[in-house]
Amino acid sequence: MRLLLIRHGEAIPGQDDFSRPLSTKGRTDISSLGKDLAAREISPRMVFCSDAKRTFETYEHLNLSDHTVIFSNIIYMANHFSELIELVATHPQHERFSSQTIAIIGHNPTISALASHLVGDFVGFNPGEATLLECSEVDWEVAIQVGSCWKLKNKF
Repeated sequence: MRLLLIRHGEAIPGQDDFSRPLSTKGRTDISSLGKDLAAREISPRMVFCSDAKRTFETYEHLNLSDHTVIFSNIIYMANHFSELIELVATHPQHERFSSQTIAIIGHNPTISALASHLVGDFVGFNPGEATLLECSEVDWEVAIQVGSCWKLKNKF
C-alpha cells in the first residue's frame, strides 16, 4: 500500500481562506510536481481532496490520470489527522484500492501530522510538497496503527 500526501500549492493570501486560489508560483510548482510524479510512475488510483479552492486547483494542475477522486470538506475542516484516517478507512471503495496508491491532497497542520504519525517522526510540508509513504500491510485498519509498517519512500 502506498499513500501519497500532498499539501496544496502556494495560495494567494488575504482572501476568504476557503476561496483562496493558487498563486502563479503555486500553479507552476504543482504542474512540475505532477510531471515529476508521472515520470516516476506514481499514479494514485484513489484521490481524496479537500474541497477548498486551492486544493481543487492543486488537484487540477497535478494532471493525474486513471483514478477516482472524492472531494471532501472533512479534509478542509479537519482538526486532527485521525479525521483523515477515518475518511479514507470508511469510504466504501478504500479496500478496492488498498494494494495500490491512495492520495490525499490537503492542508497543514493535518497533512504533516498524518505523515508524522504514520512514520513515527516529524514530516513537514511546505506548500506544493508531497511525500510518498509505503507500507507492506494491505489492511488499512492495521496499517494506520502507531508503530506500524509505514516508511517514507520519497519527498517531492
